[in-house]
Amino acid sequence: MSASLKSLVMVKCSFSQNFTVDCSNLVIVRCVAPERWVPLFKNLGSLVTGTVKLDDPLLRAYFHKYHEDYEFAQTGDEDSDSDSMHTSDGSGESSDDAGYSSDDYSDDIDNHDH
Repeated sequence: MSASLKSLVMVKCSFSQNFTVDCSNLVIVRCVAPERWVPLFKNLGSLVTGTVKLDDPLLRAYFHKYHEDYEFAQTGDEDSDSDSMHTSDGSGESSDDAGYSSDDYSDDIDNHDH
């Protein structure tokens, strides 16, 4: 624990598994490409900028098995956004709870996806 440390930069450092950075006056912290573990950061009430940059080759082998096993949820074409459309005034024109309708915006604004 340090009360006077304002800036801490750690590049390619090796930390033990439970290494803790506890600095209440720390304003800037950077941890770039730690070799095995990322430190536990706590009591950083004065922190303005913090960066933790992990080296991808270190993570690739570990997370590769999870990527192969993960299945994305499937949706079908029969699901339609229009099935859940409701209007509060029965006019058939969609509106939100704030009372804005689709025609509240002028036609000169480009609202189309490109």
